[in-house]
Amino acid sequence: MQPEQLAAVESAATVAAFLGGETLLQQGQIGQALYYVLSGALEGRTTPADGSAPTTQEFARGDYFGEMAVLEPAPSPATYVVTRPSRLLVLTQVSLTQQMRKDPELAIAVAREAGRRARWTNVSPEAEELRSLRQQMLVYAGDLKKVYDEERTRAAQLREALMDTVRVLMRAIESKDPRQVGHGSRVARYAQLLAREVGWDEERAVQAAIGGLIHDVGQVGLRDSLVRKTGPLTRDEIAEMRQHPDLGARLLSGIKSLEPLLPYVRYHHESFDGTGYPEGLRGQHIPIEARLVAVADAFDELRAVSPPNDASATERAIHDLRKLSNERLDPELLGAFVNAYRAGRLVV
Repeated sequence: MQPEQLAAVESAATVAAFLGGETLLQQGQIGQALYYVLSGALEGRTTPADGSAPTTQEFARGDYFGEMAVLEPAPSPATYVVTRPSRLLVLTQVSLTQQMRKDPELAIAVAREAGRRARWTNVSPEAEELRSLRQQMLVYAGDLKKVYDEERTRAAQLREALMDTVRVLMRAIESKDPRQVGHGSRVARYAQLLAREVGWDEERAVQAAIGGLIHDVGQVGLRDSLVRKTGPLTRDEIAEMRQHPDLGARLLSGIKSLEPLLPYVRYHHESFDGTGYPEGLRGQHIPIEARLVAVADAFDELRAVSPPNDASATERAIHDLRKLSNERLDPELLGAFVNAYRAGRLVV
């Protein structure tokens, strides 16, 4: 095992000493560990629900008990009491599962380590105990691997459910104003490109794309006549339009899968020089997610005023975008976006 794996195992598996009379697990309690008896003795006492006489079972060296299944934990069938001083190997279910989620190969590594230790021992009874333990750990490792695979499947299902929600929100936004059709999708693409350009991992870059997709979701709470208005807005209309970041944030709040997108929605109209809204944040005090999507949003606004087949439109949009550095946009993120364009990585 690698040193970091050994450290993880040490945090999940320990040898503990127990005095006679100690109760390790109560009947009906959901167990959180597997106990393997290295020395001493214990007793499992089961009290039937029908009131009949309790039954007992003795546990000695080489026996194991406790809750081992991690897929469907069940109540303990007995109360386990130490009858004479004992040493037990304790595999903590929660700790080992947490470590496995960080490193899916850990469960197999644990089983392999048990087998290696069994080969090292010179005392036959101890070797037999460890071989037996190794078999139990292999079963436990299989359970953990199954949990990992099922969680990965559930994660994919959750992502698809999230995207279904996002698609519904997008249709709601675009139905308010036909001019919005395609805007969210383009901002999403530009935001994902910029996220990769500045070194975000793929999971975070995908989140940036979703944030870009729904950054204007608060507009669903505005009057249709306001959103669709083509002429200049009055002072009151401007004030009302500026409510959409807050409206969007309130829409997402409380939805666990969407709350990570809050910075993209609430702060994308903050300006780097502090003149934006809704809070007038300045510079690095603006969440980086909002600063990133603001660059993508500004570029699409500048590019969209020209026909799609205008060959020079993108160059003009980039030229105008650079004028917003230090005023509306983060200069470092803007520079990374321009570099991506110069290198041919920006597809409009």
